[in-house]
Amino acid sequence: MYMMNDPSEARQPYFDAWAKFKQQQPLTDLEKQLVQVMLDHPEYHFIFEKPEKYLDGEYLTEEKTNPFMHLAVHLVIRDQVMLDNPKGIRQVFAALSSRFGDPLVAEHEMMSCLSEVLWRVLKKGEQFNESQYMRDLKAI
Repeated sequence: MYMMNDPSEARQPYFDAWAKFKQQQPLTDLEKQLVQVMLDHPEYHFIFEKPEKYLDGEYLTEEKTNPFMHLAVHLVIRDQVMLDNPKGIRQVFAALSSRFGDPLVAEHEMMSCLSEVLWRVLKKGEQFNESQYMRDLKAI
């Protein structure tokens, strides 16, 4: 994974994919994933309709959800499930999806666990603890 210094660099692919989707242009595999996660969140559609207004927006407070970060974490969870990495996450996801009756709700629950583990890595300098992450997921 690489880090970008300019948030608009990380956000631009969302706007580009949305524009291509709206214009019914062919999408790359990555753009299909981006569009799917955007379609799953209609509350953010207004953002993708106005890149000139929202590309460089500030989303720094804890009270205000960063829609780009939110969607990116969904994509991380989906990749983890697809790859079954960490081992067993696919089974956890299937069980949670069944229990909640909605894969998106399952992802949101899982995102809380991932966010907590990432917070410990970024703020406390801890190593990513895969075992703890899986225990947290199984405890949902």
